[in-house]
Amino acid sequence: MSKDDELVRLRKDNERLLFEQRESNHQILEKQDKALDELKSMRRDNKALSNQLSKALEDKSKAEKQSELLSHALEELKNLRAVELFV
Repeated sequence: MSKDDELVRLRKDNERLLFEQRESNHQILEKQDKALDELKSMRRDNKALSNQLSKALEDKSKAEKQSELLSHALEELKNLRAVELFV
């Protein structure tokens, strides 16, 4: 094989390898884009869940305060009835 033939073969091999590398890089970038989109979606979902959890905890706190107030009111009613029975 002549040097010119060898150079042509090496150039073709080099072009093929460059093409394969570009294709591989393109596939990697596509996978990274998909992964990034999935992470963004997960972040939105987590943010929504965080907001729901905050609201639920706030509602729970309000319900506990209301329950405490109702318990005190019930206790006062019991005390008033006890006083009425003795009067």
